[in-house]
Amino acid sequence: SHPQISIYTIWLRADDYPKLLGCATLGISLHTSTSGLDLPMKVLDMFGCQVPVCAVGFDCISELVKDGVNGRVFGNEDELAKQLYELLKSYPENCNTDLDRYRKNIEGTARWRENWDECAKDLVVGNWINEKSRRQDFHWTIKFLVFALSYSV
Repeated sequence: SHPQISIYTIWLRADDYPKLLGCATLGISLHTSTSGLDLPMKVLDMFGCQVPVCAVGFDCISELVKDGVNGRVFGNEDELAKQLYELLKSYPENCNTDLDRYRKNIEGTARWRENWDECAKDLVVGNWINEKSRRQDFHWTIKFLVFALSYSV
């Protein structure tokens, strides 16, 4: 423990979570994938609030965190410490240009719905999603799949 560092955890209402997250200067993701295929949703949350991320490296993290573009990827605690020092050494007096650049690069990142429509929708559901009733069934199916995947992990 460090005498000048305190960590407090609180329970937030869903609508307060992005407000609090958006106050962060930098996020850290310690998520690793046992399968090498799943991506950390917390990084998407941070990117949605335009917060750059330092993320631990694993097989597919580069699909989300582009090292030196929208955040940093590290392999061990020494690399993370060096990245944190470099990114935050002049905070808050001087804004770090790397953090500003990462934040600007996040601005153009597609949101979940846009990414889904562009990359996955046709692969998962094909063209049958045009009718309103089928669309509603589809949303319930996706909610179930997300729940089932979350529960199984």
